[in-house]
Amino acid sequence: MKILLFIIILSAASLCADVEPEEDPFFLGQYYLLQEDYTQAEANFLLALEKDPDSIEIYTTLIDLSLDSNDYEKTLHYVLKASSIAPQEDKFIDLAINLYVYMEQPDSAIRFIERKIQESPEDIDLQVKKLTLLVTEYKWKEVIELCVEILLKTPDDQEIFQTMLEIGFRTQDFDSIFTGLDTLMSNFPENPLFMGSYIRILYSISNSDQVLTELWTLNDRFPHHNVILNQLAQQLSDLGKFASSDSIYQQLINRDDPDANALNNYAYNLSTRQNITEQELDKALEYGCIALELFPDNASFLDTIGWIYYQMDQFELAEHFLLESLKTEQSNAVIFEHLSDVYVRIKQIDKAVKALDSAISIDSENDLLKAKRKNLGHE
Repeated sequence: MKILLFIIILSAASLCADVEPEEDPFFLGQYYLLQEDYTQAEANFLLALEKDPDSIEIYTTLIDLSLDSNDYEKTLHYVLKASSIAPQEDKFIDLAINLYVYMEQPDSAIRFIERKIQESPEDIDLQVKKLTLLVTEYKWKEVIELCVEILLKTPDDQEIFQTMLEIGFRTQDFDSIFTGLDTLMSNFPENPLFMGSYIRILYSISNSDQVLTELWTLNDRFPHHNVILNQLAQQLSDLGKFASSDSIYQQLINRDDPDANALNNYAYNLSTRQNITEQELDKALEYGCIALELFPDNASFLDTIGWIYYQMDQFELAEHFLLESLKTEQSNAVIFEHLSDVYVRIKQIDKAVKALDSAISIDSENDLLKAKRKNLGHE
């Protein structure tokens, strides 16, 4: 009896396996998918879609099915449909972009992501996706412009800012960089990064007179801006216009909240002038010490104090502050050069050579350092 019952069950199971299930189209699609009958599977999924036209599940299944069939045009069609239903779904956006790029339609990819940005203009991730596309298509000017757009919304995004600068320098498109930085400075005048970068690039591509003219122009646009005033004072000092330079430094120093960089830079500039008097060195040391009190671990400020003591022939104190500076900053050739000068004066040539070699390893193109090293000899 048990054997007969088992045979009946097996027969029923075999009969059912040969008959298509009478289910709704979606389950029929699943059934044909298991049977690897992809044509019937797709047909039934499309029927299911007529009943439920906003079903992300059905579209996802159709996308997977067309991908497995390597039918990328059809895949893209389904992806775009799905993306219209779920407009901010990253997986559909990314897949659409990848499909456009794979099918060598980058302009279509860019237009697609631009439509998404119009739908959600505050979505920074969408703009970053567009930025990536522009980079892969070598549209450098547009990359810089888009970086500026993003930074206007997220000014602290260091990665985007560095991308903008790197592209500008790589392509030598300084006009676009200056235009972009100008926009950012106008919107964020107190952000030292934008102003500082503008000035550094200016120094790298202009002669000293052009730099000075531009700094005065910037000063007219952004009066009382610490970064500009410091650079303007430094440039005037470098050109030997000490009265004008000193006046600006005093303006920054005599405020209720004195500018630490101005204190340090003025102190260092005073100490490097020819025929400096003992009173001027004392003044430089006073300013340098005030700056150091404000920022006691600042390597540049420690170096300034060390260099002033060197000029005062107080070599033990000079060595102390320069070594303290190197504890904070190991990649500054100037500090090693200053330390070497101290050791030369106290006739510790081995140490002088070692310090100078460290400076040259950091700044290998510096001819002055090489000349100093040659004069020391002592191979």
